[in-house]
Amino acid sequence: MGHLLSQGEIKELLPENEGGGLSGEVHLVRHNGQKYVLRKCDTYLRAARYETYAKKFAKYHFLPKFLGREGKNIFLEFIEGRDLTSNDSGRYLEQVGAIAAHINNSRSFGRMDFRFMKQVNELISGKYSYSGNVDVRRYRDDSKADKRRIKALFSTEEGKEIKNLYKTLKREAKPKIMLDTNDISPNNYRLRNGRVYLVDIEALKARIKGFGIAKCFTRWAITQKQQEAFRKGYDSVSSMDFYQGSYEGLCNLMFLVQTLNYKAQIGRDYRTDLKRLDDLLRQKI
Repeated sequence: MGHLLSQGEIKELLPENEGGGLSGEVHLVRHNGQKYVLRKCDTYLRAARYETYAKKFAKYHFLPKFLGREGKNIFLEFIEGRDLTSNDSGRYLEQVGAIAAHINNSRSFGRMDFRFMKQVNELISGKYSYSGNVDVRRYRDDSKADKRRIKALFSTEEGKEIKNLYKTLKREAKPKIMLDTNDISPNNYRLRNGRVYLVDIEALKARIKGFGIAKCFTRWAITQKQQEAFRKGYDSVSSMDFYQGSYEGLCNLMFLVQTLNYKAQIGRDYRTDLKRLDDLLRQKI
């Protein structure tokens, strides 16, 4: 595939709808009338990880076909069609649910305590470890965030309350670290001839099983009908009965803290998320 780098027409590939595309690594390559997806990874390790994922799930046919790797460059099939939207019918959410279940069946390793506590501590101190994605989002938001004061959102006592709730829910839920679709949002899925594909391989992360469902049920599948469609798809692969009670609460808590940490950095309105967090805290008191 190396000839595509020297002979192909290459340009950055962005989602059709607002959001996503923050890594800057995804590109569209045109060569001899054909289209390909090129991921220009920062490291060889990242490229190798993507290759592993693409090959691991190839038999399920929900990822673009892996075409080859040249150093830190990964080549994947370009999926013609369109991105999913929040208004798409339930049968597509069924497929999204099935994809999430296939991914959740793969054991992984990660430091869930370290990541969560770090995010909470940053929200207490107001000192954030900015990522490249944050810089890109601030820029795409017309730098409006630069004019807003980035500040702490929690007092020390509030942070302690959140940490205690996390420990309680974790003890009750007994979660396992699995491979997870960290970002279940419409922009990360393409529809071709009635079949849904997960095109953002970057969304695969080591998280607690079902972590991404919290974002899906908060931002995308927000109606009972939509959530039932997702559950039907998930259950067609493996049972989603685990996602209830303390387990669902733990996923929601971790997602809300991650969201607040992110929004605090880029200057977005986080009042709704704070309200949801307060409601979650009150439910456990």
